Amino acid sequence: LDAAGDFLPELQVFMPVSGSLTVTAVPTFPATTGSRITGSISNVVFQHVSLDPDTHATTKIDDCQITLTSAAFDAPVKNN
Repeated sequence: LDAAGDFLPELQVFMPVSGSLTVTAVPTFPATTGSRITGSISNVVFQHVSLDPDTHATTKIDDCQITLTSAAFDAPVKNN
């Protein structure tokens, strides 16, 4: 959203540049019906960047950053 609360016309990319990731459970493979990955993140700072579609290299656009203080995840894991 922009300062007026309207959606921006193009995709905005933010990449994590600092913070912590804690993984508390990783299933063994092959995965089963109940296989899950769980964990949390804390104090993760995301930097506004551009993403090159060919090389996937990122370039800092400006000083815009977003901080996510904490979040937990618990997701199913499937075999491919």
